Amino acid sequence: MVGIENLKMAIVGAAKGSSAIFEIMEDGSVGLSDLGSLPDIFTALRQLAGVEWSAIDDELKDIDDAEKDELAAIFEENFDIEADDREALIEQGFALVLMAAQAIMAFMTVGAQVKK
Repeated sequence: MVGIENLKMAIVGAAKGSSAIFEIMEDGSVGLSDLGSLPDIFTALRQLAGVEWSAIDDELKDIDDAEKDELAAIFEENFDIEADDREALIEQGFALVLMAAQAIMAFMTVGAQVKK
């Protein structure tokens, strides 16, 4: 699977996995009470294992504003922690990372064209 669907799969896996890890580590320790988060971590790992990582760069070079917004929304849908204020900050940070990735990839594309 290549293209935007591949990127969506990576984002869903990363959001779900980081949600589970954040919840485990929120109290500063790992204990028996955290065993309930293991299925979420394994689900995220299976999701991430299906990603074609070598195709991510090409898709990021081709991302447009609508896709960027869709990816940010997908992250927001799949990233869920109890601390709503922290959740909002992390979701905003992810949107900024997407914006930066889009700008960097556009700059690299223009740079490559100038070299020709």
